[in-house]
Amino acid sequence: MIYFWGAKKQRLCTIALTVTIVFTITACSDCTETVDGGTFYTANSIEELERLLIDLPYNTRDNPYTILLNVNDLTGNRMSYNNRNKFIKLDLSGSTISSVSKFDFAGWSGLISVTLPDSITSIEERAFYDCTNLIGVTIPNSVTSIGNETFSYCTSLTGVTIPNSVTSIGDETFSYCTSLTGVTIPNGVISIGAGAFHDCANLTGVTISNSVSNIGNYAFSHCSNLTAINVNGNNIEYSSVDGILYNKDKTSLIIYPGGKIGTFTIPNSVTSIGVGAFAGCADLTDIIIPNSVTGIGHSAFSFCTSLTGLTIPDSVTGIGSGVFSNCTRLANITIPDSVTIIGDRAFFNCSSLIGVTIPNSVTIIGSSAFSYCTSFASVTIPNSVTSIGHSAFRDCSSLTSITIPASVEIIDNYAFHDCNNLTRVTFGGTIPSDNFSSYYPFPGDLRDKFYETDSANGTPGTYITKNPGEWKTVWVLQ
Repeated sequence: MIYFWGAKKQRLCTIALTVTIVFTITACSDCTETVDGGTFYTANSIEELERLLIDLPYNTRDNPYTILLNVNDLTGNRMSYNNRNKFIKLDLSGSTISSVSKFDFAGWSGLISVTLPDSITSIEERAFYDCTNLIGVTIPNSVTSIGNETFSYCTSLTGVTIPNSVTSIGDETFSYCTSLTGVTIPNGVISIGAGAFHDCANLTGVTISNSVSNIGNYAFSHCSNLTAINVNGNNIEYSSVDGILYNKDKTSLIIYPGGKIGTFTIPNSVTSIGVGAFAGCADLTDIIIPNSVTGIGHSAFSFCTSLTGLTIPDSVTGIGSGVFSNCTRLANITIPDSVTIIGDRAFFNCSSLIGVTIPNSVTIIGSSAFSYCTSFASVTIPNSVTSIGHSAFRDCSSLTSITIPASVEIIDNYAFHDCNNLTRVTFGGTIPSDNFSSYYPFPGDLRDKFYETDSANGTPGTYITKNPGEWKTVWVLQ
């Protein structure tokens, strides 16, 4: 017996088989209708939708199927990979669902557009994540929240209208929507999450309403064509000047649009530069930081790939995590003697940085602080430094010599690993063996030679090698 179920109504047909039967399943006539010359398909359950998509032949993006899905629950909405590749416009306006849940439509590469019903109040985390062909979505006024990464990686989404009912936009909600060109944040939105529009490469302008009171870190970072963030003058938390986002009294610079070019002088009113404030400003060639600035947030200037030089004022006391990471053209940097900490990844992959003078005020060099600074020819570590972090100078392939002062008490894993042109290392003092990592801190057997005659504290002096970069680099105490 074969049991065959219809697409719109459950119909059971029993067929007695006495010979071999060959048949082809086609889209059922009961689930189609024609309105104004267009063909619509109707499904009244997730199961019917699945069967309908099985029946329908593969199509092109320019000729999508329009499907009216009338359900009160999206539970079990996990279409097979092949069915998700068929191009469709999905109309849920006749459904009575209250939310689109996590992953409900994630990865539907064939989804072209979605119309959501008025019954819906929330669109949850990653609901439409990685719908790479989604061009448009209609969000009703009933929706109050849009979750984290809801439309992330919807790379074909060109525009979205956020209704006034929405009060919160989650973290990375529209991140990597690389076709999105403009956004208006309506009255009603209170919170814009971290990275909400991160890496929206074609976003040119953003308008922020007076209701917004919280904007997360990196909300509009790495938007390479963004030239203006405009804030409603009645907003009590934020302001904008020349398209640059500040707090209300302009003491904190929050976001500098990534599409601006040339040079920029930070106003004297600014005391702090926000997390990722200039991140991804690839065409910014020069930045002047005034003495009024006392704090620089982590990754503040990361990926400023046209920045060639910078002077940090002596009002700054620390260089935080990733502040200048991936500034690949940064050749010169002046660090004042007010700085006490060089944070993790502070100058990571600054591949044009020739050298740097670390002032006597610095006590800690963080993990990966100068790793992959491949043009780094020389560095002086001052007597104030007590700790050299994990991978601090890893893969500084142009570094030929280094002096470790007597003040250093800790050398962590991979600190100078893959510095394959390093031929001379001077230790100014002893280091307790428990504080000197045994996990590839230097190329070759340098650590072993350091503790060869004093296994507890090591032997100060200058060590050289004549076979740098080889698998078994051998060091000799002079």
